Amino acid sequence: MRFIVLIALLFTLLAADHDDHREHHMPMDISYLDLTPQQHERVEKIARDYRKAHHRLNRLEAQTRDSVRALFEAERFDRTKFLELTTALQNENDKVQADFFEALHAVLTPMQRKRFTPYLEEWERD
Repeated sequence: MRFIVLIALLFTLLAADHDDHREHHMPMDISYLDLTPQQHERVEKIARDYRKAHHRLNRLEAQTRDSVRALFEAERFDRTKFLELTTALQNENDKVQADFFEALHAVLTPMQRKRFTPYLEEWERD
């Protein structure tokens, strides 16, 4: 749910025009990149794909939580299974994030990428 709100914010802010980007910067705002119409269209598609991937991750996260609960409620805690489950979730999360950053990197110019890097953490999934 939090991600859906952030994507909605992103699309709202894509259209915003700020004179001083640093002073008025909001989380997940990329208006300071001054995207061309073609870039804007491509970034919207990247954001849609990212949103779909997050939905899959949210389902996987819920399944992982249920499995971890079951492990904890069992007579004996299976540390190996716990590590397998949580590592798989983290690996999938890292893959989705890498796919997003790779796609965005391909769309942005070198100057836009330089302006984007101070805000990378805002785009990382928790």
